[in-house]
Amino acid sequence: MVKIDIRKAYDSVEWIFLQMVLIEFGFPMKMVNWIMTCVSTVSYTLLINGGLTTRFQAKKGLRQGDSMSSYLFVLSMEYLNRSLKKLNANLDSNYHPRCSKLNLIHICFTDDLLLCCRADKISILLMLQAFNHFSEVSGLKANMEKSSLHIAGVSNEFKQQIIQEMGFATGEIPFRYLSVPLSSRKITVHQCLPLVEKMITRLLPRLWVKWIHYFYIKQKTISDCHIPKQASWLVWKILEFQKVEWKKVVLVQTIIPRHQFILWLAIQNRLATVDRLQKWGIQVDKRCILCTTGRDETLEHMLFECTYSQHMWKSILSWLSIQRRIGNWQEEVQWVASKVSTRPWTHILGFLFAATVYHIWGERNARRF
Repeated sequence: MVKIDIRKAYDSVEWIFLQMVLIEFGFPMKMVNWIMTCVSTVSYTLLINGGLTTRFQAKKGLRQGDSMSSYLFVLSMEYLNRSLKKLNANLDSNYHPRCSKLNLIHICFTDDLLLCCRADKISILLMLQAFNHFSEVSGLKANMEKSSLHIAGVSNEFKQQIIQEMGFATGEIPFRYLSVPLSSRKITVHQCLPLVEKMITRLLPRLWVKWIHYFYIKQKTISDCHIPKQASWLVWKILEFQKVEWKKVVLVQTIIPRHQFILWLAIQNRLATVDRLQKWGIQVDKRCILCTTGRDETLEHMLFECTYSQHMWKSILSWLSIQRRIGNWQEEVQWVASKVSTRPWTHILGFLFAATVYHIWGERNARRF
């Protein structure tokens, strides 16, 4: 087996190779041109001694973090997949004894590649020739420091000959590939423990949710279920949170996270308004800074009674073609919660409500400080 780590995988893909792969896969030329424009219009600048250099254009590679790059990289690796599959028709190429029934020559996960064949010189050469050809045309080359050759069932003389000719470091068996232990013998329980621990870590949250449903919710809705007194503090808090009405408002997916945080603080009455500051012994001007009415600044007044905030809410309601009287803080939260339960209103109304609360609070801070 040859375990290959591809050097700087995303940064090394040749653009001309990628373009030819897309064309051979049958992508329309217009789409190919769009993709190549997105890929090739990349420029970089370097920070040297505290100063930025002039921008320079990239010549190859895919941008990491771009949602399209992972798909393009998979298409590039498909070229290697099809090249190795051609070895199936070559009578001089022999499968690994444990892989012949599956017609398996390689396993690939992103830039981690595992090549396997029978430990004879011709099979190994044919397999590596296919990979070397792929490296030349694609620009994706093996990182020799992280790649290794794992060979067993042959004489030491033949093993040393293969290692010298191939240029790979010698790897020990058993070894790990994607956290899975691979061995020429039966895997022991001890070797499987790290994998079992990872599986348990992923499965436990799901099992815990099922346990909550079985012992507490019992095929009822969360709003109807009874929370027993012996339930833990964590269970109490989770089930109580699911029952509160304002949860529907705070958990709207389109709300910007910083807006969501300020909205949650407002609902919990945790914003540092003047009336709360005075309770903490902090002396500040208690009049509302957003209007000229001279009223004391409280959460209720600042968000819905102040002339500034009322003007904002009326403008938003007018834009949404909604005619209604603006109530107090609790009434408005309940009204929004009832509206976001209906699909057409969920995203836009939840977003606007949170954004307005955020910007009223931001304007108050900007004027006061």
